[in-house]
Amino acid sequence: MSMPYLAVAIIGFLFGAALGSAWLCLLSRLETNEPWVTGRSHCDSCKHVLEAIDLIPVISYLSCHGKCRYCGADIPKLALYAETVFGVVYAFVFSLFLYATNYYISPLMRIAVAGVIFAGVVFPFEYVKKKFSKQQNKQEKEVQK
Repeated sequence: MSMPYLAVAIIGFLFGAALGSAWLCLLSRLETNEPWVTGRSHCDSCKHVLEAIDLIPVISYLSCHGKCRYCGADIPKLALYAETVFGVVYAFVFSLFLYATNYYISPLMRIAVAGVIFAGVVFPFEYVKKKFSKQQNKQEKEVQK
């Protein structure tokens, strides 16, 4: 892999990981009815506002061993999963578009890329759907009591 392709893949991964982190934050905030445009990122356990060093996708999770730097609470593995999956997907897509300018990309390859992107997008929706259904079931049980 030549240097421009590697650079494009790295940029794609960084962009995708940041997008995955933001996507998961958005889904989490919609779930808890927090403002998602104006609110700052914070630990869900201790509510400490996170600093810039805490917001680096994948690296901050691994450097803190999956725990909050302030209270030690576990950070869901879904955060690492979402950041990694989105990063890999975008690295692949960015590289594919760079290769597409030089080579013919077969329809089968395009279908494979669409499948990977679909999997990366559908999983967070399924996660949120399950969370909402659990919350609704709890609320229905409370109302019945």
